[in-house]
Amino acid sequence: MITRFILIGMLLALGGCSSLPELEEKARYHQIAANTNGNFLSLYHPDNGTGNVRHQQCGLNQHLEGMISRISTHLSNKAEGEKKVLISIHGGLNSIKANVKRVEKHYEDAVDDGYYPVFISWRSGAATTLKDRYFVVRNGVDRSLWNTVPSAPFYLASDLLSGVAAIPESFWDQGANFTRSHYNRFTGFYEKDIEHRLNDFNKPNIYYTQKGDEKSGGEQFMYAVRQVIPGVLRLISTPLVEGVADKAWDVMLRRAKILMYRQSDLTYRGIGRWAVDENNIDDETKVIMECEQASPYFVEGKPNGMVAQLLRALSAEEGVQITLVGHSMGAIIANDIVNEFPELAYERIIHMAAADSIRNFMDKTMPYLAEHPETEFYNLMLHPVNEDQEQSAFGLAPEGSLLVWIDHLLENPETTLDRVAGRWENAKWAAPLLTSYGDKPLDNVHLKLFGLRQTLQYEDSTKSVAEPREHGDFGDHKFWRQAFYWHY
Repeated sequence: MITRFILIGMLLALGGCSSLPELEEKARYHQIAANTNGNFLSLYHPDNGTGNVRHQQCGLNQHLEGMISRISTHLSNKAEGEKKVLISIHGGLNSIKANVKRVEKHYEDAVDDGYYPVFISWRSGAATTLKDRYFVVRNGVDRSLWNTVPSAPFYLASDLLSGVAAIPESFWDQGANFTRSHYNRFTGFYEKDIEHRLNDFNKPNIYYTQKGDEKSGGEQFMYAVRQVIPGVLRLISTPLVEGVADKAWDVMLRRAKILMYRQSDLTYRGIGRWAVDENNIDDETKVIMECEQASPYFVEGKPNGMVAQLLRALSAEEGVQITLVGHSMGAIIANDIVNEFPELAYERIIHMAAADSIRNFMDKTMPYLAEHPETEFYNLMLHPVNEDQEQSAFGLAPEGSLLVWIDHLLENPETTLDRVAGRWENAKWAAPLLTSYGDKPLDNVHLKLFGLRQTLQYEDSTKSVAEPREHGDFGDHKFWRQAFYWHY
């Protein structure tokens, strides 16, 4: 029982609060949010007259109508080639509150830079993910409480036991990661290896912002302190992450995927009922059907998750150039967007610390890049020292960024191509494969590696700011600007 509370407390510290804040009026149509089933979730006056409609299709219809109207107005006075829309997708372990703050922080700057920004929010907090694991989802399908509540203790016990069984492997993996990262840093291997790769590959273009400063004395002291008592507690948290959090990770992956294809898209008329007698339906189902029939963005037999309908709405706007940005798990969604909507014009695609696999990127996005050489792709990565030695939850969680967790604890990648694309440790090996697609060269693929303690400066500022040093830092930057995603 103690270990259960330790894990849940740790995940809540990472995931944040799951309450629903209210978005400010001016930002309302620069953001669109999904609930745990890939349907519309209102963050502006939650009781906005849509009623308790299970799929919230009426609310989505209203929201997309208002958003597209404003996008059309924004683009109406733009010259050809300047009709720019920014689509930003955050990653996992983000609370709704944090997402609202991110929207309100960035949308005005993006507008000033000529974009109409659209921030996609989805329920990726740890608390709601664990809830789905134990009380909602069974084998990829939503089940009633009559099914999930009796089985929840069995699922929890199974997860805990699998974590205990994984103790030898997880101890070894964490110990090896700790030893390797410190050895590579002290011997200078990281910098030598980066220099070697930069000399080896001209394509795809690889840009290293240079190492920058070492950690300060205070940073090194606090890092050492968190290796003592928290380091001992990591002996408990690491196998628990491998046992429980990897199952929550599966649910989080499900959340990312159903933004495109909902479970209800695979059933009768997209309303989540296995069979419906149209002459004898309940009021809720009738409202859902009416809202779907009234929507120009709902297409029967096609993906109708919130993101799918948003992209379908954007496709009606002529001359739009899209900058598509996915952070962490947002890169999974970005790959799905390009794969499902290749007819859209993507001016650039930016993956920041991508949590999707190299193989998935090659299967879903590289074909588009091969057919559209004018589209530029950027894969942004943390310095390997910062990646390997990141500490979270006050040092109680396993060491390493979320991407390290995925490769070492949450997934069992079969090959290097099945590891995450957003780590330099993986991408450096795959770089030769990204130079071409079939018989077509890919000069539009770029890899950017940030420094250990390096700074950057935006064109409209006289102050330098720190480059990303932790996995969660990317969303704090003006990621749509060239000074960030590439260089001056």
